[in-house]
Amino acid sequence: MSKEIHKALINSSYLSENDLAKIRKQKILIIGAGGICHPFITYACSSGFQQFTVVDDDLVEESNLSRQFMFTKNSIGKNKVQQIQSHLNNIYSDLLIHPVCKRADEQFLFEASSQHDVVVDCSDNFHTRYLISDITKELKIPLLMGFAGRDQGQVFFTTNQANSPCYECIFPKDGTSQSEISCSNAGIVPMLLGMVGSYMNMVLLNYIHSDMAPKSLTVFNLGDNGVRQIRINQDSNCSNCYHK
Repeated sequence: MSKEIHKALINSSYLSENDLAKIRKQKILIIGAGGICHPFITYACSSGFQQFTVVDDDLVEESNLSRQFMFTKNSIGKNKVQQIQSHLNNIYSDLLIHPVCKRADEQFLFEASSQHDVVVDCSDNFHTRYLISDITKELKIPLLMGFAGRDQGQVFFTTNQANSPCYECIFPKDGTSQSEISCSNAGIVPMLLGMVGSYMNMVLLNYIHSDMAPKSLTVFNLGDNGVRQIRINQDSNCSNCYHK
């Protein structure tokens, strides 16, 4: 972290020296290098986080450029995670970012999650989200999730302790439509990705600063300029929480 950023964070009276020391030690696993990852990791770096593993097997396409702002035309055809690493290392000399160019399967997610302090889900499909939720719940590792499609975005955070709700408590596997809504097939308002990614960073900072873990789903709806907080409790029928 540069001296200027460090000084600004301390002068804000929001974070203490102790907070920043904790932030620098956090090892963050990010699954997905698409539109939500870009604002999240950008603001996470500017907030003092230094250790990241970013996982994605996708290559940069021209259609990505309007909403994944760390990429340029010279990035097309190259691995997304490697391009993110190169971009951020040009800004933060002390950043430790490990790019993993592969699809996150169950074995990898279990091993990688156990080696990190927080898992951040920026994926864009139900299968991966359920898998991440199951594994982090079993390992009791905090999980921060962000998703967006069309003009609506959602953010959910759980500490994954015994009484914590999980993703399946909100969207039961048997009751959720499995049709995929992603940026590529549904369209997206680009500014929504920035809202979701930056809000995710604030949730993570609040958790580290004050151990505050909201039991709610935050919903952004650009159609009516609305932001809602929906309280989430454990579902007694949740197979992830109650039927291990």
